[in-house]
Amino acid sequence: MSYVTLGVHNIGQGLIRLDKPDEEYTVTYPSAYVRSIISVPWIELGGKVEIKCAKTGYSAEIEFLTKLKVIRAPNKIVGSIFRNGDKKPFITLQGEWNSKIYAKRRGDSKETLFTDVQRKPDVKKV
Repeated sequence: MSYVTLGVHNIGQGLIRLDKPDEEYTVTYPSAYVRSIISVPWIELGGKVEIKCAKTGYSAEIEFLTKLKVIRAPNKIVGSIFRNGDKKPFITLQGEWNSKIYAKRRGDSKETLFTDVQRKPDVKKV
């Protein structure tokens, strides 16, 4: 099957400020792809995102896997969470960005539910 793709590569970064706890995060953006624009179009995210908090020293790298890489299903992610200065992650993540994300701590073979995005209440931005 062939289809036409339109890609948008986002540049720059955003700032997310949380009141409780008092923290700021810089966030880069994934790319967005509109697939199959000639027939039934669908949108997916792809590429790496970095999230950093200067106050805590924690950071994360999240990769949005495109359906072309994963074959099985869209919306897949894999990621790593790091402590200040560490080169190895202390938590790895995998799942779907619009559903359930699972975490595994370094040295542990068991995955646990990290978050279920669909169960989170909407939060209005200020």
